[in-house]
Amino acid sequence: MPGDLQPLAQNFQIVDGNGFPTLYFIKWAQQRQIDITAGITATQAQALIDDWAAARDINTTSDLTGGGNLSADLTLGLSNTTVVPGSYTSANVTIDAKGRVTAATNGASAGITALTGDVTATGPGSVVATLANTAVVAGSYTSANITVDSKGRVTAASNGSGGGGTPWDFAPPLASYLSTAIGSPGAVTNDTNVGLIIDGGTPVSGDVIRARGKTATSPATAWTLRTKILGTMSTDNYSNYGIVIADTISNRAISWGMTTDSAGAGPSLVVQRRNLPSGFSATSYSSIQFTKLSQPLWIGVVFDGTNLNYQISGDGKSWITLFSEAATAWLTNRANFVGVGIVYSRTTGPKAYVTTYYWSDNVV
Repeated sequence: MPGDLQPLAQNFQIVDGNGFPTLYFIKWAQQRQIDITAGITATQAQALIDDWAAARDINTTSDLTGGGNLSADLTLGLSNTTVVPGSYTSANVTIDAKGRVTAATNGASAGITALTGDVTATGPGSVVATLANTAVVAGSYTSANITVDSKGRVTAASNGSGGGGTPWDFAPPLASYLSTAIGSPGAVTNDTNVGLIIDGGTPVSGDVIRARGKTATSPATAWTLRTKILGTMSTDNYSNYGIVIADTISNRAISWGMTTDSAGAGPSLVVQRRNLPSGFSATSYSSIQFTKLSQPLWIGVVFDGTNLNYQISGDGKSWITLFSEAATAWLTNRANFVGVGIVYSRTTGPKAYVTTYYWSDNVV
């Protein structure tokens, strides 16, 4: 192509040692249709080259600088635009057809400029977000009464009354937890101060059980039940209170707790076999000595998979077994009901109540 073999004095030999044009120069002259058949000296050849270069220009537009003829080296450069050199933030720019930025200004951030609601923040760029204030007055509260919203924030708080928390041994069951009834107990009330109160209803004769409890769906699975209870009752109707476990298939039950009278011996702790819905069968165990334990009374039953173990405790932590019997000795199909209740023997006297302060079981 034209110009590919352009000889330059400082780079290529124009005439060889014998005074003849070199191959490079001959091709250069042929490309430009210069006749050198008559011969040419080195000086003449160089003059031809200089004349040709001076007659050729690199013409630039406004986009470039440094144009001119080829008689000397040229340095080309991009022309300046009106853009001020520098850094721009969220820039607004104009770009021409040749890819050059011809105008630029700082712009506004295209991101979030404000947060409202539970979290607040304003301003472009990196800003600090803060939780919105609630109506709660910041500070310390004693035995606080609080309101918590669905997002876990305290939205209201006030000082309460009390001695600094609920003791570990005040954990009564909800009435909805002991939802199965035996007999016809009266009202069942959850009292925030004393626990679960079961109203025994009007006294009746015939050793009738009135209890509330839960159903054991796996009677053969071992379980433990422990409770702290108090009975409010009269000796007039020979009532007793405590834990009641039952086999509702064979209509048999066992009561374990305090009786107001045991064969004329006075108040006693007894394990008694009973029929459902009424009827006394036998006393399996009786002890008058433990009646010296003050109410409320800690009592429990542990089914170890084979035997029923009847227990008491003075503090709710240390337990001893007073009596054990085979789980099927009276309850043919094992217990499928566990609860707490009252047994009436006579119609005389006022009705009885049983209050449950603490309840713990793993009956399934």
